[in-house]
Amino acid sequence: MKLLVVCAGNVGRSPLGEALVRWRLADALGTTPSGLAGLGIEIISRGTRAPSGIPVSPYSVAIAAERGLDLAGHRSHRLEPRDLKGVDQVLCMDRSNVADVVALVPDVAEVTALFDPSGSEIPDPRYEGLEFHRSVADAIDRAVVSRLDGFVSMARRPDGGPGDPPG
Repeated sequence: MKLLVVCAGNVGRSPLGEALVRWRLADALGTTPSGLAGLGIEIISRGTRAPSGIPVSPYSVAIAAERGLDLAGHRSHRLEPRDLKGVDQVLCMDRSNVADVVALVPDVAEVTALFDPSGSEIPDPRYEGLEFHRSVADAIDRAVVSRLDGFVSMARRPDGGPGDPPG
């Protein structure tokens, strides 16, 4: 199973989404986040518009740490067509991310959706303060919880393939 989490810069929303999916899915499967790879599960995050190598925002690092997650070593990665090869699900924080992904590789349109299964966009907190960042993190976590059963089902498919999209 390969899951890709996408935002614009890969320095806030998508790294946090990746970490929360990894943590909650590992717990649901009775393993550790690092143990997911041994189960054939790959969860990555990318940004559609940022250069690679930028550290995660300090607010996102702090909010992740409050939840027991470590984002301090994450560096941004720009979304490349190779990242979409073999992907089972692409989850985007907002509609512009969806459009960017589909423009880059139209074949992934069927497996690309908004991260929040309700269809709401998760706003970019880039120019906002800590409390706004915290509300964004809460929205990301609620979306992960909403999709968790779908992630578990996808992870347990014998072929690890897409089947029904999570959510």
